[in-house]
Amino acid sequence: MELFTQLFGDLLAFVYHCFDRIVIYGYLSGLSRPEQVVHFFRQVVGVPIVDKEVLRQRTADYQAWVDAFARNHRVPIEWAAKGVRKEDHVLPWQRRMARDDADGVYFIFKSMEQGASFRVTVPKYATKDPNYRILAHQRSRLTHYYFYIRDEVLGPMVMRVASFFPFQTTYYLNGHSFIEQELKRAQIGFRKTDNAFLAVDDVAGLQAAADKLSPGIIRQRLDYWTLILGPKFSAKERKQLSLSRFYAIAQIEYCRNFIFKRNFPIHKLFERSCELGLWRLTADKIAEIFVDFPLLQRLALPITIGAVRYPGIKIHDPRVIRLLEVLLHGGSHVGGWTAKHIHHALLTTFHLSDSGYGLNQLRYDLRKLRGHGLLERDGSRCAYRLTPKGVQVALLFLFFHKRLCGPLANSRFHHRPNPRHQPASKLEAVYHHADKAVQQIVDLLAA
Repeated sequence: MELFTQLFGDLLAFVYHCFDRIVIYGYLSGLSRPEQVVHFFRQVVGVPIVDKEVLRQRTADYQAWVDAFARNHRVPIEWAAKGVRKEDHVLPWQRRMARDDADGVYFIFKSMEQGASFRVTVPKYATKDPNYRILAHQRSRLTHYYFYIRDEVLGPMVMRVASFFPFQTTYYLNGHSFIEQELKRAQIGFRKTDNAFLAVDDVAGLQAAADKLSPGIIRQRLDYWTLILGPKFSAKERKQLSLSRFYAIAQIEYCRNFIFKRNFPIHKLFERSCELGLWRLTADKIAEIFVDFPLLQRLALPITIGAVRYPGIKIHDPRVIRLLEVLLHGGSHVGGWTAKHIHHALLTTFHLSDSGYGLNQLRYDLRKLRGHGLLERDGSRCAYRLTPKGVQVALLFLFFHKRLCGPLANSRFHHRPNPRHQPASKLEAVYHHADKAVQQIVDLLAA
């Protein structure tokens, strides 16, 4: 990036770097495991039997509270319509809040989605305790609430709350929104469009505002909105049980923005980059990229360790590609992820259903990766992370699919070029000429 700045510095207005999209998961630390839920209801609340009705009542109470909150604060609340992008639908309300310089909740969406919950079953055989019930984790379709918020510090953000125990939350933030709020507080003039700053009176002040975003600021604002909008617990329940939120980063993006003085250099740079890329992507270059073909061949073959046989890993298997992409995420390297956390990330990232890719299928794939030495467990915990070899293989697989197969499969070579849309490029002229010659050969062979 420094070389890019040196080469094109005269064409740049300014450069800044900052956090962009941030997705954070929130968990109730004292109610995440079945035994904690049983203790909460039996010892704290005083309910002898923890059955479906007890859990359902908590859900009903929270849903009634959300409806009352929306009614009392005159906040629109709607079911999310299929095919409608939520962010586009709420944009008029967000602009109204910005125009009035107001903070708070301005829209609530309800959506039926897959989420974590608990299953309650009666033991098959009688036990000494007649009130004993078996609680277990499960994923099921349940109502989620999307609270669209304009925060005084973080700017526009979204908080998603599941309406069933253990009331997991997801927070969607953006670093550019935080910078905008900081610049307004510092009275620094700027021009912003969508998700980028196009002009600013003080570039150093812009970068200082971007650097100010910290975990402490984010946690303080998340704690505040979770207390306001999250599920409600009595003072007695909060006193006897730790109900603080544990936060985990699900996704984080860091961007470096180059703002050009004019559009002309950007188009020329893009066209030239495409031409160079096409010229350089020859067979020998591809061979240099994928030098370790024996590695791919070994991974595709089943292996036997002791008395256990592990199937091979195919480079074209979409299940493996999706799993490796999730495992490559930075959040999986800090202590590892449990199988349930990985499963949740897969379902939400790729919009899969629990029936289409179940937890047992994930455990089968994890076992296969461990057998080939691509995955390891974090000590005695049931948490997984990629080994150094696994990181290399994951990058290789994803590079092959996203940077080679995908672009080639959807490039201009997939369809015949249209001569009417031919740009003024020598490379394009040669390509159209070659395509015409190939078509003539096909016509002669057909005749």
